[in-house]
Amino acid sequence: MKPKKALFLLAPILSLAILAGGCSLTRVSVTSIEKTASYETEDVYTVNYSDGSSSSFTVKHGKDVTIQDLFDRYKEEYGDKLTYDEFLQKYLTVTDESSIAVKTGLLSSFRVQASNSNTSQQGSAVLYAVNESKNEAYIITNYHVTYISGSYRGGIASNLACSVYGSDHTSLPCEYIGGSASSDIALLKTNLSALQSVNPDVKPVTFADSYSVGDTVYAIGNTEGEGISATKGIVSVDSEDVTMSTDGTRRTHRAMRIDAAIYHGNSGGGLFNTKGELVGITNGGDETDQNVNYAIPLSIVQGTADNILHYYSDGDTGTSGAYKITLGFTATSKNARYIFDETSGTAYIKEDIVIAGVNAFSIASNLNLRADDIITGIEVNGTQHPLNRSYEIYDILLTVRAGDEIKISFTRGGNQSTTSAYTVETEELSKLD
Repeated sequence: MKPKKALFLLAPILSLAILAGGCSLTRVSVTSIEKTASYETEDVYTVNYSDGSSSSFTVKHGKDVTIQDLFDRYKEEYGDKLTYDEFLQKYLTVTDESSIAVKTGLLSSFRVQASNSNTSQQGSAVLYAVNESKNEAYIITNYHVTYISGSYRGGIASNLACSVYGSDHTSLPCEYIGGSASSDIALLKTNLSALQSVNPDVKPVTFADSYSVGDTVYAIGNTEGEGISATKGIVSVDSEDVTMSTDGTRRTHRAMRIDAAIYHGNSGGGLFNTKGELVGITNGGDETDQNVNYAIPLSIVQGTADNILHYYSDGDTGTSGAYKITLGFTATSKNARYIFDETSGTAYIKEDIVIAGVNAFSIASNLNLRADDIITGIEVNGTQHPLNRSYEIYDILLTVRAGDEIKISFTRGGNQSTTSAYTVETEELSKLD
């Protein structure tokens, strides 16, 4: 199968052997590929190499430079009769992508120990953010890692400690500052100076923009409580509902399914893409089938963590945890279809989000939404968020705070429209359990 992924996305990990002066082979690295000109029907890309040379490719407008383009140009320039596969084997090498992902992810990875007077348990975590002015570092883990039945604060462990990767024997005391059992996300804090004295190179995770089915992922966590390790797999289902017990209560959670192996102790650990960016937090698996495991999706992780930190930092001692508004309508999903964009290499499912009913005196009612309207997007403070799936509404509402202005885009009778602006009031926010 011929690779179709755009070369500029692969450039950081490619080395290409090119003919210098037409007579000898010199191995140089591709340092960058950039679009240098754009015309009505054609685009020009310039490939820059580590030896200072460059080459240009003219391609059809909207098409990226690919490895196939390099092969075609090679044959054109040098008349070599190599096949495509021989060209790849002889002149193109790819470094192990897992090295980048895992090494980057380990800079943000922690072991967590939660205990009370009678019980202790271990899990995993990632560094989420730092606040230098308050000398605090914030750490994401699973809510169920911090929960021990019979502990204080309704089950939150009375003692929490974190160890950054590579310094397993140096535990830092951590404090629970908020969480949500329904999201299975908790936020801890520790002393930033103490953390940096253990390892000054630790860094918060970088959140990915998105993920999709088929993406390669790496789960990093405290496997069986024996220390941080990594496993590799793919995203096999981008979103599904699974039932888990987070605090002694069975709840249905939205999860991404992965086939990367995870074990007891991995809960709360990071799920990273090939760039070392965070796409989820691992939180469970099917013990009868090690290839069926689950992680909390990117949007819920980031939305809940941002939410918790906001209400921890807002100066109001009466708020803690995560909060969201309810729009006040029920919806059904219709006409779901799978879409693969060959140009970008992304894949997703799109569905029509159809209002089934609107609650009286709700935000949706105030915005004059009606049954059979098809919701297409939500605008928050001027930023438009298009909707492909109904669950994305929940994710967006995690980002809404009191005083924010929202608008709803919808289709009614085949005509696209947008509601008037609505300003969210404090009393319309309810705490997530």
